[in-house]
Amino acid sequence: MSVNLIEKFKVPAQLVTTLTLIIIAVSVSPFFAGVEIGKHTIPAIIKTDSWFIKILSLSIIPIWLYTFFYPHFDKNSKKGQSPNHQKSNSSVSPNSKYAMQSTRNIVLNEVERCGLNIERLDVKHGFESSDLVKRLHILNPGEHEEKIEEIVLVAMETAFTSKYLEMKEDEKLVNPKLLNITSHDQAKCWDFYFSRCLANIGISDISNLNVLDVGVGNAEASKAIWKNVRSLIGVDVSEKSLARAKSNLPNIETCKSSANNLNKIESSTIDLYVSLRTYQSSLFDIKPALHEAYRVLTRGGVIVITIPVLFLKKDGNGEIKGTLRGLIESGSNEPTLEYAYKVVNNIMWKMDVLNYRKITKHEDSPYEIIITAEK
Repeated sequence: MSVNLIEKFKVPAQLVTTLTLIIIAVSVSPFFAGVEIGKHTIPAIIKTDSWFIKILSLSIIPIWLYTFFYPHFDKNSKKGQSPNHQKSNSSVSPNSKYAMQSTRNIVLNEVERCGLNIERLDVKHGFESSDLVKRLHILNPGEHEEKIEEIVLVAMETAFTSKYLEMKEDEKLVNPKLLNITSHDQAKCWDFYFSRCLANIGISDISNLNVLDVGVGNAEASKAIWKNVRSLIGVDVSEKSLARAKSNLPNIETCKSSANNLNKIESSTIDLYVSLRTYQSSLFDIKPALHEAYRVLTRGGVIVITIPVLFLKKDGNGEIKGTLRGLIESGSNEPTLEYAYKVVNNIMWKMDVLNYRKITKHEDSPYEIIITAEK
């Protein structure tokens, strides 16, 4: 992400405003010097009759604006490194599922394959599946919105099955010693930090709780925390992933559904709603999903949402060479913490709007940022 000189050197806003006003005053001075306004006369900062000098002084304004306000620098640049070298060091491997398989692209390809027009459709941060349905209906006025919604839902299932059915790469399943995590206390497996977070909010025993895991996937990693839970429901849009989850967790009750439509689950029946690394997904309907979470939770029930901030860095042979911090935005291969916090803050803001209580951000895990709240 590019930044300008003011952002790069963190120049105070008041100083920028003052300097800008001075520059403007100096630039226009030759044109208005000596002009009387009531009892006052505009002073001559630069007094000249030469039009060359006047035009030259006026050119100071665009030069100032371009030099200091136009983005010239990469925000993550390091002294002595070329931009290409920085990008290769901070991007996931070209063979990574995050580079090769974009949820956005898979969904749009599937939608187009079904005969729908996707002309000039660009899926950016905040563009959710409900937005996609509405936009496709505008681009395809002859199609019923219900049919478009069904096509999008099937496309989403295809995308998530393609990306997450198999554990192609997951730092949660890697020996922590291989991750070179040095910024936290002795690196432990991801479930250690997750369980500690639950304990910090007063949940030390989950065995007797009614638990809902939304976006459960194949449960390969989450089986470490759910193996002793008596009442566990796993929700996912991928039927194949749910079948794999059932093989990993025989105690799970599976439910094929999207997070924004939990109509198969009764209201006020869930003690602990968990969604691991799902709310950051492309086209995910955050606000409708939070509405449904609020509906199914018991009074005082807890919601836990995690957002990943750690990705594996591998060489051409698939060997782990370190980790990358941050979250990958749709259309990019480069994880950044800036984008991770953007997503986290958006979720927390929507939680606040929807009357969740005790909304808290937990950052002690090197694997993810954890958001907790109560109904």
